[in-house]
Amino acid sequence: MYQSRRGFSSSGRISIAAGLGTLTISSLSCGPGSAAENGSVDACGDNIVDKGELCDDGNQIGGDGCSSACIPSGVALECVELLAGSDRNEVSDLLPLPDGAFLAAGSMHVEENYRGWVARYESAAGPTWFTEVTLPGTSDVTVLDLAVDEDGGAWALATGNWLLHIDQTGSVVNSVDLDQGAGSPIDASAIESTDAGVWVAGASQGDAWLAIFNPTTNEMDNLLNEDFFGYDDEIRVIGRSQTSIAVAVTISTSPNFDDELPIVATTDILVVEYDLQGIETARTSITPDPNPTSARRALGIGADTGGQWYVGGVHVPVSAFVFSQIWLAEVRAESGWRWSSEGVADAAEFGGMVSLDEGILAVAGWYGTAEPTVTGWIGSFGRLGALAWHHDEREALGYDRYLHEVVVRGLDGRVRVASKALTPGESSLLRSCLIAM
Repeated sequence: MYQSRRGFSSSGRISIAAGLGTLTISSLSCGPGSAAENGSVDACGDNIVDKGELCDDGNQIGGDGCSSACIPSGVALECVELLAGSDRNEVSDLLPLPDGAFLAAGSMHVEENYRGWVARYESAAGPTWFTEVTLPGTSDVTVLDLAVDEDGGAWALATGNWLLHIDQTGSVVNSVDLDQGAGSPIDASAIESTDAGVWVAGASQGDAWLAIFNPTTNEMDNLLNEDFFGYDDEIRVIGRSQTSIAVAVTISTSPNFDDELPIVATTDILVVEYDLQGIETARTSITPDPNPTSARRALGIGADTGGQWYVGGVHVPVSAFVFSQIWLAEVRAESGWRWSSEGVADAAEFGGMVSLDEGILAVAGWYGTAEPTVTGWIGSFGRLGALAWHHDEREALGYDRYLHEVVVRGLDGRVRVASKALTPGESSLLRSCLIAM
């Protein structure tokens, strides 16, 4: 949805004013035409790394490891400071807008409580508006997910059971208690929107749950409310293609509790597809993990422009809550490809995934267990599951750790990430950048 393809500043630097401070981000002055502007015949795409270029693979085709502007794929561009301060601040979602701006949402830690927030940012500038979200009956609020509103505003999911309607100025014009609409307590994690209404996914009393909320009638239509093996199940993500909606269900195949203590249950993953009006069209079970001591959770789902669906998330040992790894898989009735970060990183935190024209792009935080470091990581996978390129973000603006937490893709194909740089116990910086493709 990023309509604006801004060029780089001639100085190579972008000064970004945000609500809580000013950050100067170094950029690059290169790309098609820049060499000619400097009076040189050197050009991006001639297979020679000329002055002002960081790579040159002999073409101006993006997505192959060297972008059409001769910048390595994955490098951060046009960064915007979202929020600075407490290391407990979080960014949960990004929503690209048609005019090149974007919305961001999450939580901020203030006076021992968490306050939800939603803000609108220009492509490479500070916030146009910033809204704190409060809810009745709770002192801790987190805005978990955002979805497009056809009237130019947005829908926001807050603290698992509140659906908020936000107008173009950032005002909360309506709030819906989803527990009342569903008829039972629910814990929602994701939303999406189509002409049929606002899709809401999560869990209801331990069962996987999916429904469509109709803003006109204020009615809730339950599409899925299933208990598979008698243990806790959940839906954490919703994906949308041009013609369908899909959810990834994490199904527990063993107990989630032992003497009232939480444990990691073994799991299966089920992908359920619907048309845009809510009619179920297909179910696909992802091949069980061959390692029975590891449990998978589905945290990302998306379809490329050819309609091929992919799903991903984390898998962890059932005996502990540490050393999680990332897994990605192709959704097919017959066995498709799978990929794991095991052997690549000591431990990993899944930040999200986004569909490309063919294949997917995933973001993460690589944890080093030998030394306390976290590195932001971006990887692009083709249709056959091969890792086309990957990028480690090691420059952390003077902070100890850096990880990518959210990734989205606009209608014009540009990819935006939201990342967190932090020094534990001291301060953090949340920022969003376009990335070179």
